[in-house]
Amino acid sequence: LAVEKGVHTLLAAWRQIDYPLVIIGEGPLEDEVIEASRNNKNIYYKGALPREAVLAEFSKCRFVVVPSIYHEPFGLVNIEAMSVGTPVLGAAIGAMETLIEPEKTGLLFMPNNEEDLRQKAYRFINDDQLSSQMGEHAREYYLQKFTPQKNYEKLIQIYKDC
Repeated sequence: LAVEKGVHTLLAAWRQIDYPLVIIGEGPLEDEVIEASRNNKNIYYKGALPREAVLAEFSKCRFVVVPSIYHEPFGLVNIEAMSVGTPVLGAAIGAMETLIEPEKTGLLFMPNNEEDLRQKAYRFINDDQLSSQMGEHAREYYLQKFTPQKNYEKLIQIYKDC
């Protein structure tokens, strides 16, 4: 929970969204997140959780929001969400632009733009079928590219190519 992770954009957008938001993690902005959860009946703060608990939470979600304003070099949260069949609503910056296939495995919004985030969130909130279809595609994408076996095969190929 840090500025570069887009926490301020997420909290600002959710002031006008009447839908549950679960925030997981810890960091310098934890107090702001706790305060937001006290002031907004739709924001629930769970703190830091073990990986398996995070995946369990992701599997219950209609979508996972990754609002980073930092050029993430990989974006593990995106892959974790997709691994449990949950589409991602991510900022169009860094690796998210290549990991998220718009309209297929999730949606992208303009970084640091609460209005765009809000509009894209409402697409998921208002359309169960959209979320379900993108979730299925997200899971397929994960199985095709990011399973431990796929990563092992890629690593072995890199060594063979050297």
